[in-house]
Order: sequence, then structure tokens, then C-alpha cells
Amino acid sequence: MEVDTEERCSGSQVDSSLDQLQKEACPNNDDTLITDDTKQEDNGVVQPDTDDVSSEVNQDSSKVSQDGAQRSETSQVDTDRTEDVTVGPDVAVIGDKEEEVIDPYSYLERDGFTSEIFKIEVCNLPKKFGISQLKKKFKAIGVKGWVKMKLPERGQYVFLTFRCEEDRETAIKLIHGHQWRGQELKAKKANPAADPLLKKRKQEAEQRMQPEKKAKLSSPESDVPVEIRLNESVTPLWNVAYEEQLKLKENEIRVFLKKLGKSMEKENSSWKEWISQQSLYEMGTETNVSSLLAAVETEKAVQHYLQKFSDKAAFDPLTKTGHWRTVTVRVNQLDEALVIIQLCGQDLSQEEICSEREKLKTYFETGDGRDDSLKSLYLEVYRETPGRSQQNGGELQLLFGQPFISEVLLDMKFRVSPTAFFQVNTVGAAVLFTAIADWCKVQSTTTLLDICCGTGTIGLSMAKRVGKVIGVELCSEAVEDARVNAHENGNTQWGMLGITNAEFRCGKAEDVLPSMMHSLTNTDVVAVVDPPRSGLHHDVVRAIRRSPFVKRLIYVSCNPKATLPNIIDFTRSESRRMKGAAFKLIEAVPVDMFPHTSHCELVMLLTRD
Repeated sequence: MEVDTEERCSGSQVDSSLDQLQKEACPNNDDTLITDDTKQEDNGVVQPDTDDVSSEVNQDSSKVSQDGAQRSETSQVDTDRTEDVTVGPDVAVIGDKEEEVIDPYSYLERDGFTSEIFKIEVCNLPKKFGISQLKKKFKAIGVKGWVKMKLPERGQYVFLTFRCEEDRETAIKLIHGHQWRGQELKAKKANPAADPLLKKRKQEAEQRMQPEKKAKLSSPESDVPVEIRLNESVTPLWNVAYEEQLKLKENEIRVFLKKLGKSMEKENSSWKEWISQQSLYEMGTETNVSSLLAAVETEKAVQHYLQKFSDKAAFDPLTKTGHWRTVTVRVNQLDEALVIIQLCGQDLSQEEICSEREKLKTYFETGDGRDDSLKSLYLEVYRETPGRSQQNGGELQLLFGQPFISEVLLDMKFRVSPTAFFQVNTVGAAVLFTAIADWCKVQSTTTLLDICCGTGTIGLSMAKRVGKVIGVELCSEAVEDARVNAHENGNTQWGMLGITNAEFRCGKAEDVLPSMMHSLTNTDVVAVVDPPRSGLHHDVVRAIRRSPFVKRLIYVSCNPKATLPNIIDFTRSESRRMKGAAFKLIEAVPVDMFPHTSHCELVMLLTRD
């Protein structure tokens, strides 16, 4: 079962692969992928042939976004004895069974386009260069038609993929021998990359077939209760004492902060003594498991529908066949649920989709799946597009109930739409927001910037203490929720018609913030940033640095390792590239927003004179 405990959601959200209700999930893919939606996509997401941690960039965009989810894989074996193993060129024989050998390059034989066929390796690059500079250089010498670029973390080389052999040959001629920054570039053809999913499966299969490593066989996963499987997938530390969990997370945060301190020393050598004097504070929170139990019951109902009432199969990410993809359950503290069931409908007619929609509606509204706690049911019709992630989303259709769910946090009621961000742990969020408010040190004249604000929770919870709140959010549904939440929360709390000193702007932070910062006239500005796992876009960091009015910055990170470049940029010495006075990292507090998992939220306070 695939579950991402850090997806932006309300109460407890379980986003699990329906495929796992019947079979094993895909391995994790941590590569970063950027695609150009206007161009033809590859048939299958396949990364170039290197094991280095790296980023892929698109010719027309330099924005990096995270793609990937926590996944688990369980081997299913139906005997309790070991067998001799024989391996042939095409078939692996385990005892009396034959198993087809997995080919990580089989995607090359499928119908459809993949640019991996037309790939080159460019070597002998300069030791220091920027991605944008490399793109400009290729454009300047006439290299056209490339689809993806992969820059390994180590080594002076890069991979480029193209749409046809002609473009590849032309690029090799243009690049090979070209002089750039004292280096003579070399270009040659490169082999396609192995499909990372199949590559991992093949490695695991080969390990199982080693005679000296005979498999320890266990019962099929279907024999394990769904509650246990859900616990193992969503909360893998569920059977570890909570005090031990906090110690593990504290140690990880200490290691991260030591690494961060060393990096800051390199950028600001004068801070060495000051950094060595800093200390770490711990903060833990308890969790409310009732929401998770409510999600289990919903999972059971969905599983029953698939087995008894639907003739559609679960989606297989390897073969791109099947239809039922994921179920997302968002549960508030009252155990009221909003459910999104995702149907992959690339080969279904409109009549078939309508039929499945009506069957789902009947089952959950008046049939065996009826549950008074289910307040909203959505069907998301997802069209599988080669080379693109499911996070691109599909068409949401409300089958019955209200179009949103509500949650109470810090004595305020927040409306949350199906795709809007809300903290996954409401009890933990109250601790988190209280810490943020204490650090902001706001007064009645302060302008509070709530960047990546979601449904407006942080800004609205502090609105009565400041002069103005300005929120920025990419998701249009979340922005609308924030505006409604501002209107609804003022009535009972202050005896006035809504919170009138808050405004919310929709768009990418890197597009909205630079111009917005120029228009600020207040000299007392506090910024709170709560970005997605990938961190802030560098243009957002630069915009905040350039504004002389922002003296205090609170950075909330659900993935501390990914925020390292952001914090370094905020604290590095002023230069032509990074204008504006540098911030100092004053405090860092881990907040356990994800009990029984290895994840932890980290709140950091940065200030400057």
C-alpha cells in the first residue's frame, strides 16, 4: 500500500495505491523531473544511466519540482520451504516454478516515443557553471530539439536526450570540440537508461535467486490484516516506543544542523565562533490515532467495492494497465471523511466512466459502503500521460456530499477543499503555529507575509495581532478557501464581519513575490514561509533578501535536507548574485508532526539587523 504521510492534507490523510490492496507497490523514485507540457512526452518515466543524485531540467524551464512518494514493497511467497534455484538466459526457475527474467530496458520496445533512444553524453565541462548558463551556451551554438538534461551531482559531464536521430547527430557535431571557459567539450552517443522501477525489481529477483541466499518464505500479504498493512505503510514506527522515536528524530536533526553549520561557516567565516555556541531545542507532540482508524474503515469499504462490484482492475505502474489508481482519505478531528478515488481512464469510453461513477455513488450513498461519517466523495478521472507524474492531477467530480471538509484549529474553523493544503496532524499543527507566533514578535503595525499559505491557517491565526496579512498560494482552490475562512472566522471571535485585514493572492510565489515586495511600504514586515518538500524557488529567496523591511523570517520545513540550499542562500554574505543583508539562523526547533514515522518538521528562525 502506497501512502505519503507528508502530503498536504486535512486531519489524517491517507493516499494509498489501490494496487496495493491486491499486489505489491512500486519502489521509490527520488529523481527530480521537469517536463515541458507543450512538448510530446516520453513513453514511460526513465532516468539516464547514472546512479548519481541529480536533477533533470527542461529546455524551456529551470524550475525544479519534487516528484516521488514514499513507497513500500512486500514480496509475496506462498510456501514455507526453500527450493534450489536455476537461472537461464530468459527464464529463472525456482523449484518447480518458472519466472520471467525482468528486462529494465523493455520500455524501448513499447509503442510510443521515448527520447532515451536518442541520448548523448557531453564531457569535459568547466568545473563551475550554472544550469541557465549551460542552456544558453547550447542555444548559442545552435543545439536544438533536446528534451531532457541530466546533471549528475559529481563529474564534469551532462546527458541530453533528443526527439530524433538527426537532432542527436547535429548536436554532437556542434558540441564536440567547442571551446567553453578554457575547456574543449566532447560529445558522444550514450546508451538508454534502465527503467528504475524494473531495475530495482530485477535486482531483488536476482537476490532471491542466489543459491547461497535462500529465501525465507512467509505468508502472502493478503493474510495480513489491513490495519497492520496500513500501519506498516503509513506509520512504520508504530511499534516503537514514542520516546525512542523522538530520540531518533532528534539525532537526525542534530546531524542536519551540524552539516548546516559547517556550510554556513564556509559562506561566512566570521560566524564560526557564534555558530559553535548555538544549541538545539527539542519539542514533541502526541498523535490522534482515531483519524487513522477511520481511514482504515474507508479503505476496507473501497477494497470491498473493487472486489465485489467493479470489473475494472487495479492500475499497474509497470505495464501502465488497469484503472483504479489511488484512494485519498482526508479525516478531521470529528472523524468526518472526504474521499477521492482516482480512476485512470485513458482507454475507457465516456459511457464506461459514467457507469463506474454511478456504481460508486450508489455503493457509498445507499449501498454496502454507506457511512454517515463520509461527508464528501470525489471521483478523479486521471488520463495517463507518458512521462508525467500522477501529481499533475485529473478532473475531479463530486459524486455526493459537500464539496469540502472543515477542521477546527486554534479555536478557528477552516474550510479545506480536496486539493488544498492543510497540515496532516491537526494537534501537532496547534503546537507548530504557537511556536511560529511566539517567534514572529509581531505588533499592531506589522505586515505578515504568509508565503505558501495553503488555506490561510498561519496568517489568519495571527491576524488579530498584526496590521495586515498577505498570503500567497499556488492552488486556486486553497486561495478561495483562505478567503472564505477569513470571512467566516471574524464573526464569532471579534464580533465583526470576518477578518478584514487579510488578503490572498493566487500564483507561483516566484512570480508573485518579487513585484509584491517592491510595493511594500511598511517598514515592519515579518515573513513566514511553509514551502513544499522541494523548498523555495531561488527567486523567492532573492526577493526576500532584497527587501530591507523583512527583519524576521520563519522557515517551516517538512523536509530539512532539501531546505539546505535555501538556508545557505539566506545566510550567505551579500554579493552581486545575492543582494541584501544576510540573515542569521537564530533558533531551530523540530516539531514531531508525523509521529510513528521517520519524518519531522523543522521550524527555523532567521533574523537580520
